[in-house]
Amino acid sequence: MTLTFSDALCTLEPHVNALYSIPLKAWDRYHDGISNDFRVVFCKRTRASAVHDLMLKEAAGYANDKDDVRWFESDKLYGLVIEERVAIRLKKLNSKKLPSNHRTKQVIDYRSQRHIDGIDAIHHLELGYTLDLLEKNIAKVYLVYPSGMQINVWEVELKRDKVLPVESIFSNREDDEIKPAIIKPRPLGIILPFSKVEREGSANVKNDNDKN
Repeated sequence: MTLTFSDALCTLEPHVNALYSIPLKAWDRYHDGISNDFRVVFCKRTRASAVHDLMLKEAAGYANDKDDVRWFESDKLYGLVIEERVAIRLKKLNSKKLPSNHRTKQVIDYRSQRHIDGIDAIHHLELGYTLDLLEKNIAKVYLVYPSGMQINVWEVELKRDKVLPVESIFSNREDDEIKPAIIKPRPLGIILPFSKVEREGSANVKNDNDKN
């Protein structure tokens, strides 16, 4: 069963500010707690790993303070479960709002909305951040609902005290009408026009072949 954002918000609304703050606090702790002499020699992967660990620490502290939030650990997956309904994993996201990580069976199962012992939540979400163009600061904080390794059913940007409009793979539909996408093969015999870029690319290839 697909989780609509309106249903998710019924569970998550009391926690939106805390979720929004987790990556911001972790980012600040990284920069405040590690001297510049060390940070300048760290690669981007080292920085992302350090911020990730600090996000987990912030999230675990929040779980300790809330009766309806618990911390989960399951075969190197860590995060929060809210009201025994929604699990939230914490990650750095790329420009497509997807995490970069090893495709372990556990990660595939999590993003594919399959049951995982030790998490035991109905739905799996991911809380993550993106960086600005120079990768000097956090640009945005997102909550995403994944469906497989390369697809998010919906994505929302979190702000303090509010959530921005939903970005969904289902266009021109109300949030409560979202249904799983069905991919069908293209019917035979249909000619699809090339875009201008494709036509120009084809022409360049033909010219190169003529020269050879």
